Amino acid sequence: MADTGRTHIPLGQGVEALKSAATRQSTLHDGRRHPVVYRFRCLSLVLGLWLALGATAHGAEGTDSLGQPAAEPNWIADVPALTDPELGTLRLQETEPIAEPIAEPVDTPLAETMEEPGNDDDAIAPSSAVEDPELGTLRLRDTTPPRPMRPSLFLVMDVHYFRSDNILLEDRDPTDDGILRPSLGLYAQQPLSANTRLIAAVEGGISRYGTLTDLNYHDLRLQAGVRHDLSNQVSITADWTNRQLFDSDSGDRFLSDHSPRVLVAWRQNLATDLVISSTYQARWSIANPSDRSRVIQSLGASLSHALQPDLAVGLDYRFTYVDFTRRDRLDSYHQLVAELTYDLNRRTRFLLYGGYSLGNSTDHSVNFDGTVFGIGVDMYVPLF
Repeated sequence: MADTGRTHIPLGQGVEALKSAATRQSTLHDGRRHPVVYRFRCLSLVLGLWLALGATAHGAEGTDSLGQPAAEPNWIADVPALTDPELGTLRLQETEPIAEPIAEPVDTPLAETMEEPGNDDDAIAPSSAVEDPELGTLRLRDTTPPRPMRPSLFLVMDVHYFRSDNILLEDRDPTDDGILRPSLGLYAQQPLSANTRLIAAVEGGISRYGTLTDLNYHDLRLQAGVRHDLSNQVSITADWTNRQLFDSDSGDRFLSDHSPRVLVAWRQNLATDLVISSTYQARWSIANPSDRSRVIQSLGASLSHALQPDLAVGLDYRFTYVDFTRRDRLDSYHQLVAELTYDLNRRTRFLLYGGYSLGNSTDHSVNFDGTVFGIGVDMYVPLF
């Protein structure tokens, strides 16, 4: 019931008060009816009836015809009502909806959403932002220029001089002589995947002896194969090589050699300036004339130490085993060589080496023992 600021007397309590006032007697006359007292009692009775009737009328104003509380003034329009079994009818006041906070677009750095550029200068230009009223801030990835192609064709040039005190491998009459060989070639590579590439090469050279000039010859070499990197340290190469030798005077070909080959190479950095490597190769030489056909296996190991960024020294060991397939001959020999390399620039290298070789052959006219010495310059030029 609403509080109107007045004192409300329940109907039952008003009747009890009226009875109490009618039966009360004055203690002054022992219950005798004195005229003044009588008039006072009559006045009190009338006043009590008036108060009782007023209380009854006021109670009727607080209820409707069904005995339910009267409707309160509609102070708030369209307020929904909830009924609770314990609290009764509850009215909830509607309020204006509170706007949810709008999340600001997160400006994520491009480095976190794009792939990291590789070592091929695959840079990506910063993206531009476009405001859309419905989608928010949009970032558009700029179109990048085509990735620059790595060179795949090289021009290779080298000049080497090799000397030995037994250049013809003769046992009875060793000859001390040297060979000067300039060459020019093309080397190509084509990636097939991240770790595999095709390789091809063509090379031509001229070999000139110091004193044995009647042995001068020209040579042409063709090569094609596949190289696969098993890891950062290990690679395997399968290729085919054709080598042809021509007499320098007449131009006649006196040797043609087709050689399929498998090469396994391993390389490991022991320190920042110390590298160890090893190789194994097996080659089947199918020659014309056929008495030169043979199967060659070799195992090598080398240790290289960088004295400066462009200067290195190394020690190389190689063991070779040769089995001639068309005649009864087996060769085996060792070679130990110390070498020095100096990079004149990024594309030119100077090489100096010297060592000793020794071995045996079932052909007693052959002798592998002797000293070796060499000097050379290698250079390559990327074409495209």
